[in-house]
Amino acid sequence: SLVHDDIIDESFWRRGRPSANATYGNQVAVLLGDFFFARSLDLARQVGLDAVKVISDVISSLVEGELQQLQRSYDPSVTEDEYWERIRRKTASFIAECCRLGGLYSPGNPVDPEELHTFGLNLGLAYQLRDDLLDFTADKQTMGKPTKHDLKDGVVTLPIIHTLKVHPRREELATLIEGGGDYDVNLILACMREAGSFAFVAQQIEQLIARAKRSLAAAPEHEAKTALLSIADSVLNRVS
Repeated sequence: SLVHDDIIDESFWRRGRPSANATYGNQVAVLLGDFFFARSLDLARQVGLDAVKVISDVISSLVEGELQQLQRSYDPSVTEDEYWERIRRKTASFIAECCRLGGLYSPGNPVDPEELHTFGLNLGLAYQLRDDLLDFTADKQTMGKPTKHDLKDGVVTLPIIHTLKVHPRREELATLIEGGGDYDVNLILACMREAGSFAFVAQQIEQLIARAKRSLAAAPEHEAKTALLSIADSVLNRVS
């Protein structure tokens, strides 16, 4: 999914290294992504048909989320509810089902698979929210890829949605966003800071991570639980 994501976003960097499409071109990268999807289904088949169905549903959800995002490019009327639904489909459902599958098929797993699903859903939402926030607040060197990418590509994320909701210049900003990617990025960033949008999104991330951790509260102490809680903390404190 990341290989295809870089093609869609025309992104040539991934974690500080050239992306597959930058290295091999779009044609090879598309086939490489398809190959990975096929291999994932084959591996799931070895576990059971239920796992194949889950992965198939996850891929469908991911594509639906990406299509929703593309259809609403440069659209300042995107609501918070629409944003939450989009990132649930394209990111959170993927992580949630990975967590549930791990619980279902790991021998001796002490954690309820449904609790793991809830954990993964909140973790996935927080992860995408952090990614959207870092696109505005981090730099290229820290992220290992270009930043301010969403703004230039017309992807309306929660920091922008919040700014358009509360900033006194929201009508002017909406017109700028609707007009395309050729605008003063620094002006929009300044308005986002004035609106407290970065702090608002950071608070949402904290709440999601807290919910994720609460979903594991009843689980017995175990190295798997410790590892999951550590992952949650890493998302909360992520800077790149």
